[in-house]
Formats: sequence, C-alpha cells, structure tokens
Amino acid sequence: MQRGERQSARGAYWVRDPRGAIQDIGGVENRGRRGTPVALIRVGTSRGVYVRREDLPRDTAAREALLLRFFGAQDGETADGLGGDRAALRKVGIIDRVPNGSDGIPVLTYTFGQVCETLTAIDYGAECGNIAAGIPLFASLHGWCAGPETGGA
Repeated sequence: MQRGERQSARGAYWVRDPRGAIQDIGGVENRGRRGTPVALIRVGTSRGVYVRREDLPRDTAAREALLLRFFGAQDGETADGLGGDRAALRKVGIIDRVPNGSDGIPVLTYTFGQVCETLTAIDYGAECGNIAAGIPLFASLHGWCAGPETGGA
C-alpha cells in the first residue's frame, strides 16, 4: 500500500498517514468524521449521492449535518458540493441491507432525500424513481447482490 492510499475490506477502511503508519478510519467512533464512502451515480435525468446507512452517524443531527456537508452546506458554496449549483441534482439515497428473505433474495431498505435550496435541511417526504433505479447498481458495487457480470440483475 502506497502513502495516502486507502484500502477497504467489507466495512473496514484504512489509510496510510504521511509517516507510513496505517490507521483504521472505519470504526464506529470515526463514523462520519472522515473517509465516509459514497457513490455518485447518474440514473436517467438524476444524479444522486448513495451511501450505506451503516457508514452514517446514528445520531440524527450528526447524520443530517454530514449529508448536508456533501452538498456544500459547510460554506454555503453549492458549486463546491456533489450536487453542484442545481437544486434538482442535490439528491441522496441511503441504503441499508437487512437479512435475506426466506427465498434467499437480498432485502434492501431505501430512504430518499432531497436537499433544500438553502442547504439547511433534507426533505425525506418525497420520492425519485431515477434515484430508486440506482439501488441495484449500488447494491452490486457493495457485493450485496449479484451484478450483471455474475448473472444478476
């Protein structure tokens, strides 16, 4: 592993610091502080930030603050955030895997959020079919279900 390189192993994340020492940044105590893995996926006319629920802080206020930071809320500069300066592109999908059903098919839960114009809140009462359509790809990227290359969806 080279200096500054990250390595992931199913929920554990390490980074090599400038002195060459390996640090675990994936523990519960570091959740949301740095190194939160996300996927930026475009589906249809929408682009969304997808994140595993387990990688987010459990505290509601901390989770909301972290998600808003992804979109530039820390400095109010929307152009610096993942959604850019268009409110329609500031969407988040929070995905969680629960135990497989009795038929062995993976079961996922999904929460959609639309970041407001002022970057101060996330509306979880709406829905976006395009962002929902990206869930199978996100799940495949995380090994939660088979992807097209292995005969899955």
